[in-house]
Amino acid sequence: MLPIIFQLLYVRYVSYNVEKAIFGQFILILTTANLISQLFFTMPNQSLQRFFNESQNNELFTSEFVSINFILNTVILCVFISYSYMKPDYSKTILSLSFLYVVFLSFFNMFKTILLLQLERKCLLFNTVIEAITKYIYPILFYLYYKSLLSLVIGIVIGYLLNFLIIATSVNIKYLFLFSFQNIKKYIKFSYPMLLTALASWSISFSDRYFININLKLIYEIAR
Repeated sequence: MLPIIFQLLYVRYVSYNVEKAIFGQFILILTTANLISQLFFTMPNQSLQRFFNESQNNELFTSEFVSINFILNTVILCVFISYSYMKPDYSKTILSLSFLYVVFLSFFNMFKTILLLQLERKCLLFNTVIEAITKYIYPILFYLYYKSLLSLVIGIVIGYLLNFLIIATSVNIKYLFLFSFQNIKKYIKFSYPMLLTALASWSISFSDRYFININLKLIYEIAR
């Protein structure tokens, strides 16, 4: 119930107070970040859910996937750096913050999956409520003071940084950079068909945002 209330407050505020062009650019940033998340993290998250109950040591198993997450985020960093050279006129600050948003979002979603698999329902509910508060309220708070695209991006990044820090205290990760190439091969073999499904789902749900006039994205988001 609380996440819905915060979402309604968010929609109410942006519909009357945020410039259409600014919000349109903000939606494009979030949409692209969502696409990157689907491309890089669908397979490990699906494999995490599939093989969790078969693992003999859950701590080692989850630590392996955290290590995989670190590696994938390093690859994403290389992608962002390459893009910054291809598009030198694009704001380096927003690009850097977008990368941090992807990183915090990826770890937060993975930790949520781990809590779900460990049947930590109360902890999962608590973090879901906290996510709603930070996801919808922090961009508004920063926009109140700075009235810019950068303020919205800073707000969402700080929100997910807090989400990550809070949920990280609930997940027991003892080992980093622990993985097996044999296991990775098994995970890829199992999960690559799901990547195609996830991309198809993203295309149906989000791809239309790239074709809508940037000034109409605010109205479109509210209508959805």
